[in-house]
Amino acid sequence: MLLTELRRGKQPEDYLFTRENGEVVKDFRGAWDALTEAAGVPGLLFHDFRHSSVRNMIRRGVPQKTARTVSGHKTDSVFERYNIVSEDDIRDAARRIEEGAQGRSRERNSHLHQIRAMKELHPKTGSLHNQEVAVLSRSGGTGRRSRLKN
Repeated sequence: MLLTELRRGKQPEDYLFTRENGEVVKDFRGAWDALTEAAGVPGLLFHDFRHSSVRNMIRRGVPQKTARTVSGHKTDSVFERYNIVSEDDIRDAARRIEEGAQGRSRERNSHLHQIRAMKELHPKTGSLHNQEVAVLSRSGGTGRRSRLKN
């Protein structure tokens, strides 16, 4: 919303920060310092928003090339300096890994149940077909090698 207001009535090549008379604001550090002090966030740098915007775009799934273009970074190496990993990012990664492991465990249990049911359907042999054995023993129950021939 702030950016929308700053752009209102301006052309793409116009400066973003101007006074009411159209004069370009060349230095707003004093006003910025007073504003951040009043807002209870002294020491916040205007440039910190660039870091935040890069992180927010990436966390929301914006492709890196698009985020890099929007943020004005010319190279991936400079862009990556702004894409900082936080403690929350690490916790989120750990949570996703755990969820994936739990999902595989449920999937493996489902395969075991299916195999047991198939074994009950084949009382003559008392053994499993090669395909079912491959699903259980070689792929860890994920079904990755389930296309092996009988």
